[in-house]
Amino acid sequence: DILPDKLRLDLLYVRNRTFFLDLDILFRTFWVFIPRFRNATTNAEDILLGPFHLLRQLVTWFTIDAGIAVVAVGLAGVIWRAAGPLDVGVTNSIGAALIMAAVFTVMNGITGAQKVQWRYASANEAVGVVLSVGVSTLLLVFIDALIAPPRLPAGLLIVAGIFALAGFLIVRYRRQLFSGLNQVIRFSRFPAKAARERVLIVGSGEAGQLAIWLLQNSLGARALHIVGVVDDDLDKIGTLIHRIPVLGRTIRIPEIVAEDDIDLILFAIHTISPQRRHAILQKCWRSEARTVIVPDILSLLRSIQEEPAENGWLQSVEAPVQDGESPLVDRELYQIIHLLAEQARMGEYALVTEKLIQLDRQIVARNHQDKSRATNPVED
Repeated sequence: DILPDKLRLDLLYVRNRTFFLDLDILFRTFWVFIPRFRNATTNAEDILLGPFHLLRQLVTWFTIDAGIAVVAVGLAGVIWRAAGPLDVGVTNSIGAALIMAAVFTVMNGITGAQKVQWRYASANEAVGVVLSVGVSTLLLVFIDALIAPPRLPAGLLIVAGIFALAGFLIVRYRRQLFSGLNQVIRFSRFPAKAARERVLIVGSGEAGQLAIWLLQNSLGARALHIVGVVDDDLDKIGTLIHRIPVLGRTIRIPEIVAEDDIDLILFAIHTISPQRRHAILQKCWRSEARTVIVPDILSLLRSIQEEPAENGWLQSVEAPVQDGESPLVDRELYQIIHLLAEQARMGEYALVTEKLIQLDRQIVARNHQDKSRATNPVED
């Protein structure tokens, strides 16, 4: 009983072994000597994410932010001195930078920015950084004003705060910036473009943007090159959506396919009438490119959320089955039928036919198994 847990903990330790993890284990060991906490339940996460682990992250970010703040104050001092005399001193500049970094770190903890996994952060997470830098700068100006006479001009501190904000954002979004720069360099290389299959996306709505994101951030980016987007919204024509140009209206699909040598068309319009949808699909099918319909995942999720309150069939699936009764439909079967209905609505009739044939074979095979069990019962 004990050995499997010991082996699991040993493997967990080897995978995450650091000097700070050793300190957390020692800390937790002394922690159990306290009578109040001796019988408390301890999870592995409590040790892996102990106080020294969190302190290491805090010290690491504080060191980085302090270095950025020192550079920001230095740049602001150089600019300020170019416009007029300035005699601040190195000690005051470094002290102001350290105070700015300390206040910024505390504000990050209050706003939650310290917990953000910046490698996956979106642009919305920058709001917390801007708020922290703003409060830190104003507090630094207030502290400096209390000193008689003030050690640093208020304008210099505000300029330093702006430079620090730029540095903090660049450091935290460095992965996204390097990834975007890498994509621009990779996409601008002509041989790389020529070697990839050329793609045209029909629709710039939610499904179209999801298709663009998937192709740009997956292994498909190495094999597929998005030439452009077509959309009937005149305001979007000539603009860029995620760095992809909107080439024209859907009526120009055959022309664009011929001019740009398109190999694959991704159809991603789902908020139009069935007649309009069929007309656009006809243009895609008549071109020389292959056409693939992008599933309307967002609409499917919305329909699943709405159905429990509106669809009695789904309620019958969720309802408990009384003794001697059989459910109206199996949950798995309902999900398959629901998916087939969604694919049929999107016009993927060949795929729906193939799936229905497979489903029919599975049902027949299951019926044969049930009959064989009924005719040949197994004795206990």
